[in-house]
Amino acid sequence: MFHQIKNLIPNFGPPNFPTSILSGCFFHLCQNIYLVVIHFGLKTLYDDNGDFAKQIRSLPALTLLPIPDVIPTFVEIKAQFQAESEHVLTYFEEYYIGGIQSHLSHPRKAAKYDILLWNEQSYIDAEIIQANAGVTKLRRKDQVRQETRILNILNEPTKTALEKVMALAQIISLKKS
Repeated sequence: MFHQIKNLIPNFGPPNFPTSILSGCFFHLCQNIYLVVIHFGLKTLYDDNGDFAKQIRSLPALTLLPIPDVIPTFVEIKAQFQAESEHVLTYFEEYYIGGIQSHLSHPRKAAKYDILLWNEQSYIDAEIIQANAGVTKLRRKDQVRQETRILNILNEPTKTALEKVMALAQIISLKKS
């Protein structure tokens, strides 16, 4: 039965549904990264070391950058990461960025999830508007404050992409439900 379902998947792609838009989910990307942190035994370090946690949270913050800035900023982030986080970086690079190849003509292997799928930069305004519609009044004030901070960071013209990602990492939580 699994094989039959697997064979149906190509029938649900964009060629058969030309008006469909495929996009990833920021929440699930954060959860995937957090599960990798747990899998490699880094949960205690993540919980106890604020600098390490901020570095890990900088990975999902890449989703909010314009697509041309994602890979160069990832390379900058990677250079600053602690040695303990090597497994998390390898996972993120393989699944979301694309690994480095030895061939000069193709500098990166294809990522398992294309950047166009998980990059949320083009959806930021629409998602904020949509999220506000479903939030209770008590939570709306905090959510609006956080969204305003995100937009202010992203729209700051004097900050580099790396500075924006590190600022966003301050307000991203991998464990929120």
